[in-house]
Amino acid sequence: MSRAAKLTLGSAIIVTSFTIWGVHYLQQKERMIMHINIEREEQQGREIDEQQRLRWEKNREELEQQIALQREYENIQPVAYKDDD
Repeated sequence: MSRAAKLTLGSAIIVTSFTIWGVHYLQQKERMIMHINIEREEQQGREIDEQQRLRWEKNREELEQQIALQREYENIQPVAYKDDD
């Protein structure tokens, strides 16, 4: 083989090797980033679920307080409900 052919073959092998290595590196990096994002989304989902549960409990407690207040006020001042029929 001539010197030019050897240089061309060597250059092609080196470029191909670096290309394959670079693609593999980028795939690993993207896979790691996706894994981190999935963990973050799962954590955010758990936090949202917890916030909704706390909000629901707060609303339930507030409703119970409102019902108790309504009963207390109805004992103090009776309310006549209008019959719509």
